[in-house]
Amino acid sequence: MSTESTSTTPLNASISKWQSAPKITRNQSENFLQSRKDFLSRNTKITNTNTNTNTNTNTNSNLNTNSLSNSLSNSNSNSINLISGSSSSRSIVSTSTSTTSTTSTTSTTSTDNSDIDEWADPEREAFRQRQNKNLINELIQTEREYIKDIEMIIEKIKEPMRQKTDFLTGERLASDDKIRAIFSNIDILPPINKVFLQQLQDEFTLADQESRDVMVGQVFLKTADFFRIYHEYCSAQSVSIKTINQLRENSQFEAFLLEKRDMIEECRTMDLQSFLIKPMQRVCKYPLFLRDMLKYTRKNHTDYVNLLNANEKVSKVVNAINENKRQQENLEKLEQVRASIIFSGDEFPIIATGRRWIETGSFKKIIIKKDPFKGKVHLLNDIAIITKKTGKQKFKYQINATLRGASVIEIEAKEGKKDDFVFGLNATGLTNQIIVSCISIEEKRRWVNLLNETISAANATAISLSGAVVIQRASALA
Repeated sequence: MSTESTSTTPLNASISKWQSAPKITRNQSENFLQSRKDFLSRNTKITNTNTNTNTNTNTNSNLNTNSLSNSLSNSNSNSINLISGSSSSRSIVSTSTSTTSTTSTTSTTSTDNSDIDEWADPEREAFRQRQNKNLINELIQTEREYIKDIEMIIEKIKEPMRQKTDFLTGERLASDDKIRAIFSNIDILPPINKVFLQQLQDEFTLADQESRDVMVGQVFLKTADFFRIYHEYCSAQSVSIKTINQLRENSQFEAFLLEKRDMIEECRTMDLQSFLIKPMQRVCKYPLFLRDMLKYTRKNHTDYVNLLNANEKVSKVVNAINENKRQQENLEKLEQVRASIIFSGDEFPIIATGRRWIETGSFKKIIIKKDPFKGKVHLLNDIAIITKKTGKQKFKYQINATLRGASVIEIEAKEGKKDDFVFGLNATGLTNQIIVSCISIEEKRRWVNLLNETISAANATAISLSGAVVIQRASALA
């Protein structure tokens, strides 16, 4: 054993002292060996920590550990001769050292191979393949069912509706304009999905024959652009629902819908509107499917990039559809606001580019120029329209407040009026503050917060637009 190692290591110095000690009892020796074992384990953990940061330190630590093992072996043979189980005690120390070394090796391997494919394990790979195949099987099956449902709507509801007449007047129950409003461009949807389904089935069959994963991302990339045709259909959903509700006021039309629901087996007792929403639901499920496929596709697989690109492409289509739908719904809300207001003079232009409906509220008291009245506040993204109730469901236009640069003032309740929940609105161009009285503190807080948020957004938009104008002017001057 190296003299340098013994003299420079405090641990070895302790061992030498232990070797020269008087002979001890069996219990004392076993307790001591256990403490040596614990010490050895702690020392090895420190050594492993040093291993990950410095190679030279690792070498020295290993030498120290080996010296420790040798010292313990010699000590067992020279100083504990009275212990019959000394060899087994040495075995404990050796096993502890061996286990620690193995742990160190495993830790290093795990660190060095942290980027290994998560599906490298055979069982995990088998699970991945099953999930992959199950997802594609489900896609193909639900695609078939979806096409079947849409074709049923066209053949067994839309066309018979076109032919249905009032048995008293002989006139059609639904004109061509009404039919178009209800069904939009539904006729051109099945051909798109039939091509998509056929490509999926062909690729699935070929992949099965060649014992490989289905290149489903590649199939989606070929079809993604055609899903844009869903824009028109999805944007017309609110108009469709409104038209059906109007026609249902005719008992014969209502009877026609009920008959189709109950008599057509494929309807499964579902009403027409439940089927008309299916195209919107279907196209919105494609990004969800693609994200699930990405979870169970190897990152080094050829189709992984295809799936990423397809997901991005289809998500853009779905986002555009959702945005078109929001714009359509917003336009209808603005139209409802306009139709609900009575104008004494020139009509205020409520519907304008970039204008959005936020909220409408009825209030027990609104004050302008000290004249209180019951009325409504229509909050849009850039203005607040104040109306006065003049009769049942009749509201007369009073004033509009520009929100850009406006401010909301929380007004304390007057003494003795605990139910007086009031706030004020100061707007640019208005000489009088608009006072609004709410029915509860919760309503007051909600409207104060809503107004503050809308005013902040209006101010931010103004800053953004003014910045754009400056840039345009600078570009023109350049």
